[in-house]
Amino acid sequence: MVDQRSLLLRLWHGESPLPVVYWGFGILGNATLWLLWFGVALGGLIAIPLALVLLLLALVGYSLFIAVAVWRSARRSTAKPAWRVLARVTILLGPLALAAYLTLVLIATFAMMGVVK
Repeated sequence: MVDQRSLLLRLWHGESPLPVVYWGFGILGNATLWLLWFGVALGGLIAIPLALVLLLLALVGYSLFIAVAVWRSARRSTAKPAWRVLARVTILLGPLALAAYLTLVLIATFAMMGVVK
């Protein structure tokens, strides 16, 4: 029987396979969205700073959502324990990377707005 619940619900409850959630949504999805944001921001494709901030908030929300999905998927996974632990360790280290990204993003955003030079 096919699970009729939405992909978002399955991700949120950790019911999707760990490799798909971690590598597909976590690594590839986050990298693609953040590179897109940097390209848009630094390329001047959006001239409205508020739009950049809203887009940034959406990206942070996505990152947090996927972090929860990976954590829960690792808990339910039948993969080797080492892979489950490594997935969770990277989630715990994620806030450090996110803080670094946000610092760079805020500096770039404020520089575009002329607040810092």
